[in-house]
Amino acid sequence: MPQKDTALDLAKAAKSFIRAYNSCRQTVFPRFPLYAFADKLPEGGFSACTIRAPQQEDGSFFFPVEMTYAGGETLRLRIEFARLEGSWPDGRTTDGRTTEGSGQDSSRPDGNATAPLQELPQFEGQEKFPIRPRVFRTGRVEFKGSSWEVWEERWHKVSQLNTASH
Repeated sequence: MPQKDTALDLAKAAKSFIRAYNSCRQTVFPRFPLYAFADKLPEGGFSACTIRAPQQEDGSFFFPVEMTYAGGETLRLRIEFARLEGSWPDGRTTDGRTTEGSGQDSSRPDGNATAPLQELPQFEGQEKFPIRPRVFRTGRVEFKGSSWEVWEERWHKVSQLNTASH
C-alpha cells in the first residue's frame, strides 16, 4: 500500500489516464483501492520498490510494481486501477449479462484482450513514472462488499535509496 503522497500521485495519474482513454476508446471504470496484492511476502527488508507506467492486460489497467528484497529476490505485483466495460473476470458484463460462449473477448471492440503499450493514450502525469517510493506499508486486507479494512499494518522503508533511472 503506497503512503499518502504516492497514493495521491497514483490516483491523479489513474484519473487522468481514465479520462484520456474514455475520450478516444471504449469505456473504462475505476477500481479501488490502489493497492498491490500478494498472497505472501518474503521475510526481510526491501532494497527497492518501483511503480511503473500503466499497462493493460485482459481488460485490466494496472501500474506494474517491482519490490526487491534485501536478498535480491524481486516480487512483481500490480496495482489495478481500472477495468474495461464488459471485461470482468467472471465473464459478466457491467449490466450482468454473461459473455461466455460468444467466441469473442468482450474487453475490446475488436476482440483483442491486450493492448500493446504504444496503443495506450498519453495522459497528464505520465512523466512521473517510474515512481520509486522509499516508504510504503503492508497489511492483511479484508473486503466486505464495496468496502475494505486493513489489518496487521506494517510500515517499510527501503534500505537503500534507488536513484537509478530505467
